[in-house]
Amino acid sequence: MNKWYSLELGDRVEAFSKTTKIQELFWPTRIACGSPEDMGVYSKYDPETDIVIAYFTPSAKPLAEIFGAKQCEQPSRDGLGFIAGPGSCLSIWPIGKSS
Repeated sequence: MNKWYSLELGDRVEAFSKTTKIQELFWPTRIACGSPEDMGVYSKYDPETDIVIAYFTPSAKPLAEIFGAKQCEQPSRDGLGFIAGPGSCLSIWPIGKSS
């Protein structure tokens, strides 16, 4: 099974600027990787720790490596938000409740 990658972005204020940087680098990186349809980045906010975590799909590994993200299991879809990716990525890795 392909591994996902995760990166703590900090609290909601810190996460905003880091999320913007991920979005800026996403499309050039995706094009350089051959524009995979399943390349995307998601986020999840943990209110207990006040930390936002970014989750990179397996094909987003080159982008994850730029930011120093660590390998992880696929996150639960509950509470995931979409940061960047093609619309087709949402159908491959849909957000919302797990089935």
